Amino acid sequence: MAKRLASACICLLIVISAVPPALAVDVPYYTYTYSNNGTALISPHAYLPGRLYDGRFDEAAGGFSKPSDIAVGPENRMYIADSGNDRVVILNEDFTFYHEIRDFYNEGAGGADAFSNPEGLFVDGEGKLYVADTDNARIVMFNADLSFRGIIRQPDAEVLPENFIYRPSALAVNRAEHIYVVSKSTIMGILELDVHSEFYGFIGAQRTRGNIWSIFWRNFMTAEQKARTFRNIPSEYNSLVIDQQGFLYATTSTIYWGNLYYAAMNKDKSSHLSPVKRFNPTGIDVMVRNGVFPTLGEIDIPLGDVRNPVYGPSVIADVALTDHGIFSLLDTRRNKIFTYTNQGELLYAFGLKSRQDGNTLAATAIVYMGHDLLVLDKDTGYIQKYDQTEYGAKLFEVIGLFENRNYERSVSLWKDILEDNGNLDIAYVGFGKSLLLDGKYAEAMDMFKSAGSVEQYSNAFKEYRKEFVEKNLGWILLAILAALAAVMLFFRFCKKVNDENKKPKARIGRLGKEMAFSMHVIFHPFDGFWDIKHEKRGSFVSATAIMALSIIVNVLSSASRGYIRYQRTFSASSLFTALLQVFLPYIVFCIANWCLTTLMNGEGTMKDIYTVVCYAQAPIIIITVLTTVAGNFLIMEEMFLIGFFEGLAFLWTLILIFFGMITVHNYTLPKNIIVTVFSLGGMVLILFLGVLFFDVIQIMYSYFRNIYQEIAFRL
Repeated sequence: MAKRLASACICLLIVISAVPPALAVDVPYYTYTYSNNGTALISPHAYLPGRLYDGRFDEAAGGFSKPSDIAVGPENRMYIADSGNDRVVILNEDFTFYHEIRDFYNEGAGGADAFSNPEGLFVDGEGKLYVADTDNARIVMFNADLSFRGIIRQPDAEVLPENFIYRPSALAVNRAEHIYVVSKSTIMGILELDVHSEFYGFIGAQRTRGNIWSIFWRNFMTAEQKARTFRNIPSEYNSLVIDQQGFLYATTSTIYWGNLYYAAMNKDKSSHLSPVKRFNPTGIDVMVRNGVFPTLGEIDIPLGDVRNPVYGPSVIADVALTDHGIFSLLDTRRNKIFTYTNQGELLYAFGLKSRQDGNTLAATAIVYMGHDLLVLDKDTGYIQKYDQTEYGAKLFEVIGLFENRNYERSVSLWKDILEDNGNLDIAYVGFGKSLLLDGKYAEAMDMFKSAGSVEQYSNAFKEYRKEFVEKNLGWILLAILAALAAVMLFFRFCKKVNDENKKPKARIGRLGKEMAFSMHVIFHPFDGFWDIKHEKRGSFVSATAIMALSIIVNVLSSASRGYIRYQRTFSASSLFTALLQVFLPYIVFCIANWCLTTLMNGEGTMKDIYTVVCYAQAPIIIITVLTTVAGNFLIMEEMFLIGFFEGLAFLWTLILIFFGMITVHNYTLPKNIIVTVFSLGGMVLILFLGVLFFDVIQIMYSYFRNIYQEIAFRL
């Protein structure tokens, strides 16, 4: 019995020791990040619940009533805007009471003065305090010793509208003591003032974007349809933070939810769709958004029941800054915290809306205290502290190392992070960047490919290609000359074959010669298609062979385009799609054109139409082969060349088909234009009927399948 008990204890110790430290704690939420395709991936905890402060058990401070903001000053003192109690409370780093400001002596007001619903705070590096005294429509300034310093009142400027209501709710101050103020219900931007209440203007005004088509179309929409479309109303800001370089971070929670949903689904990182911005002193948003997804919080956005507490996009209410440009956003809809790098890459997200210890019920503000996080809960009046874990510290350290160009050390640390969390795409990207800057281009490409970062892969491939070309320039030039010579010999051979076979001969052994005749057709469509029909220079068999060759080339192209051009893994579904891309549209056109031309005195048979369509694919076959090979050697910035030549090939094929229809049907140019237009319309009709037919078949299959299951169940 004792041996069994000892064995059980040993097994238990082994299991416990195998659990990562960040996951071994009973945490009331999970930490996650997102893959490139938008899948949530569980991550080790970067922060664990720490101390929970409840002022009700502090006799000196008392309980908070609807606190709205929290700031951290020198010596890690915490400043809380206790709005419901019309005061500001200051706590020490260990959460002991330090001081409170309820009233103060204001000589300009004739003596005693007090706050009325203070909602915003800012503390500078020297400890000077600025309070947004919202309902008193002013900003109150205090010295580092918390003595009264002065009042900044509503600016008096002609640019402000007559009905402008000044209700400051958030503020930030730069080193020159220019004060940036968010006033409630103001959509003109952030006010810039000085300590003497002089108004400098608005910065960061939200610019709306629309287009002529959307404006035109809205004139024909119903009220319900207009409500569902994107709104182009400027948004108001709700929080401000300023970094050490003087750049201003501002958040807004009033962007229309449909716009945010669109941005998340389409990976649109436009400034006007972002709930967080970083303004330079001139008011231009300079935030870097190089992440896969925009910096808007939750990406997996559920829609449906509006009563669902997590319905719709994130509502961003605050932003907190820490070292190396890392910033965190507070989603008050879910009470989650989303943390990003200075490049806009998501590091992790955590939190949950609940009354359970370690979570918050109505988070309203966040701030960093060192590398730990403080979250202020407006409903409960609690301050929840989150302590950084070893994993979170590694992330912060490696970003700092990379920023300071310590690539050798960052490579080692990225490896440690990937051992902790193999799901973190940003770790692969960071690892790849370090390898890239260290000159290890091939290894960097592997890392970027693992993360699905096509842009970074292209950057690494550019350097790898440059290095390869420098080492093998002679062989590359020789290969290019050989390829050009092969192309010239191929066309010369085709011309020789076509010249020798101007007169009809027996069909035996003519398949290759008939296919070679397509090289003559692409440059001489009228003569070529006339010879195919009247001199039998082509046949149904050779046309089918060209169609089969076109399908094979398209399939091989899809399987070997190169990672930059085609990131998905080639599969059976990809094979089927590649086949349909060639076969289906051409066959449908043949059917539609034949149906119309039989009614419009066309002389071409179905065989003639099919032959023309197949022979006209020669430019696509040739250019697809060339672009497939070239696509494996081009970087992202050069891929437009592939699109250009593929578009040229498609246009060339359409022109050949158009002139081929004139030849085989013996039409005039105007009549052929009309028939071509109606043929395209016929294609749409045929495809519609085909989809409808398969839909009916699917419904019938489901119906009889349900009957069979019901009978089988009853038997």
